[in-house]
Parts: sequence; structure tokens; C-alpha cells
Amino acid sequence: MILNVDTLSQAERSVTVSEDRLEELVWRKSSACYPSECVEVAVRGNWILIRDSSDSAGVLLRFSCQGWQMFVIGIRFHADNLEQELL
Repeated sequence: MILNVDTLSQAERSVTVSEDRLEELVWRKSSACYPSECVEVAVRGNWILIRDSSDSAGVLLRFSCQGWQMFVIGIRFHADNLEQELL
């Protein structure tokens, strides 16, 4: 199953990654992950796909490039705030 994370137009929603094409993707694993808690990222055209490395057949999150940028900014912002709270 592929979940669209962004608010997309109808035309963008119609762009999908078929199951047989998923095997063609090059998945990159984060270098900063715990043994059982890691994500993998792949790029397909204008889409950024994320999956749980321990469940490669599970749900995929699909971001537009702009949505991915906002997601990363949000994670960094919250991580910085959490670090400040823990100090």
C-alpha cells in the first residue's frame, strides 16, 4: 500500500508505483538508525518513497519533493526542540 503524505492534485494522485516496479528501486538506509528501527528511502521520478526496513513489503510513504523538504525540516525542528528540553 502506498500512502500519499502531501495534499496532491488529482493528476498527482494518479501517479503510482506499481508493485513490480518497487523491486527496481534503489533503497538507501539511514546511517543513523537503531538495529530494529530504521527507514529506507528511494527516489522515483519526482517522488520520495519511505519504508520500514524491517517490513519492506509493508506500507510506503510517498512525498513530493516539496513535501519531503517540509518533512525533513519538521523532523529537524522537533529533534532540536526535544534535545533542548532534555538538557
